[in-house]
Amino acid sequence: VFFVVFFFVVVVAAVESLCGLMPSKGICTRRPLILQLLPTDTSEPWGVFAHLPNQQYHDFHEIRREIERETERVAGKGKGVSKDPIILRVHSSNVLPLTLVDTPGMTRVPVGDQPTDIEEQIRSMVHSFVESKNAIILAVHPANQDIATSDGLKMAREVDPKGLRTVGVLTKLDLMDSGTDALNLLTGRTLPLRLGFVGVVNRSQKDINNQTPIADSLKSERVFFETNPIYSAVAGHCGTSYLASRCSQILAEQIRNTLPEVQTNIRNRIKKVKEELAELGEEVVGDGTDKKWMALQILNTYTNKFRDAIEGTRADISSTKLHGGARIRYIFDDVYRKKLEALKEEHCFSTEQYRLAIRNAAGPRPALIVPQGAFEVLAKKQIEVLREPSLQCAELILAELHRIASNLNLPELSRFPRLHENVVEVASKVLTKGLKPSQKMISDLIDCELAYINTNHEDFVGSTGGNLLTEGLQKHASSARSRRTSSSSSSSGGGFFSRIFGSSNAPSQDATMQVNDDDFQMDRNVSSREQVQISLLKDLLESYFSIARKNIQDGSTKAIWHFLVNKGTEELHRALVTEIYSHSTLDTLLYESEHVQRHRRQLQVELDTLKDAKRVMQRVDWPA
Repeated sequence: VFFVVFFFVVVVAAVESLCGLMPSKGICTRRPLILQLLPTDTSEPWGVFAHLPNQQYHDFHEIRREIERETERVAGKGKGVSKDPIILRVHSSNVLPLTLVDTPGMTRVPVGDQPTDIEEQIRSMVHSFVESKNAIILAVHPANQDIATSDGLKMAREVDPKGLRTVGVLTKLDLMDSGTDALNLLTGRTLPLRLGFVGVVNRSQKDINNQTPIADSLKSERVFFETNPIYSAVAGHCGTSYLASRCSQILAEQIRNTLPEVQTNIRNRIKKVKEELAELGEEVVGDGTDKKWMALQILNTYTNKFRDAIEGTRADISSTKLHGGARIRYIFDDVYRKKLEALKEEHCFSTEQYRLAIRNAAGPRPALIVPQGAFEVLAKKQIEVLREPSLQCAELILAELHRIASNLNLPELSRFPRLHENVVEVASKVLTKGLKPSQKMISDLIDCELAYINTNHEDFVGSTGGNLLTEGLQKHASSARSRRTSSSSSSSGGGFFSRIFGSSNAPSQDATMQVNDDDFQMDRNVSSREQVQISLLKDLLESYFSIARKNIQDGSTKAIWHFLVNKGTEELHRALVTEIYSHSTLDTLLYESEHVQRHRRQLQVELDTLKDAKRVMQRVDWPA
């Protein structure tokens, strides 16, 4: 029962007498044993293991053997221990409603195949149970040993220093040396405990070997306390039956003290379970019309959530990372834009390439300014490098749309794995259809830019209204005048006839000239005219590339948004209805996975149990 987990009793030693189990020899508890004692009206008690829910045990000897088998299966056949618990529910008319946890006893020296850290393992295991503030601790200690050496009380004091939830249990009162007794402990004079000590007498190994009935052992225990001259005065507060009654009383007090918190936890859990069930939806039943209506509702919800994810209107907006349309914007504004801006530096031309383009465009006549042909050739090469990243941007957006379509958090759809698979497949197909037209549009935009180099663009520095050429020509004229002045002063000698007929050391008239293909190389020295031309050409190309880059970036973004995002979103619902809603095997697509069906059943059982617990708490009049 759900609320029982808030109140359970931790037993640090054997609890066989409480429910009729018989201990075995040696270390009998090597795995935590969770015993849920459930009162019933049946005359014959029976038990059920959580790992065998469909099998009832009416023979408690067989229960003990099953505990041994399950212990050996996990912890081995030696002396090893395991923290995995064994859960046993015992239904009997002779028990009080309790949940007990029998943990392995503390071991200081490893024996057999036990690891060297066996003490630390058991201590950590027991501590994990007793540290809960809602746990009632039964610290069991043999009465014939010094109470100062009690490991159970020591650990209980560590987690419960005020002793508000610790009950001391003294065993082996019948085995104490003559002349000694534990009366001072039982009465709280030696070691005061808020919840006190309870003395019990367990069965001897001889009783176990002879398979003495539990009822006879309980009767013998009662006779011992009532007839013992030392313990007869406290016999009403000793014995296994009193221990069970005392545990039930403490449990009731604990429940009463924390009842408001428990009721709040139950209400909150009921609300959460109902929400989970609502997300899973009702079990698919009815005829084809009902199933088609359900499928149509799911498809409508899927389409709306897809659109909301892109537009940023989804209800569960994340504050930790980018989602949906924000990721698409990031691709456009950060990835794509920065890549285009970086192309200017990655694809700049060398001085040699500028000179070759200028000379080839000028042909046989030297260009006075920058040849139009050189500018257009280099401008087109720069524009062409924008094609590949623009096409890749469309692919990145498509991949992001696929990611949104496949990762939509839609509980209604997650119920049906086959339907979910088909929906994602259709969505992927619809979205992919927009890739080719968007990339074709991008290529056409780039081809348009290549088809006509508009040197009259208002933002172009080389246009009619620009002043770049004027400044360049003025700079070029000033440089030419300075060169003529220097050359006239250096060439004043030689006389009139030498200037007409040439100097005496002129080359011979009969010298022959030969030119090979390898000789067609430009001088490495860049002339002043070429320096001006290259400088002008660089400025012109940078200005025009900036215009073309902005045009293509803007046009590509709009093309991708139109053909991929908008059209994909608009056609998604129509495609889903066409290919899935009218599907002839809709019954197959609406088949729920076994996991979903099992989870719904578990939630429904939990909800019913929670409601029962809530009704019980509202109905029971707890004593003051």
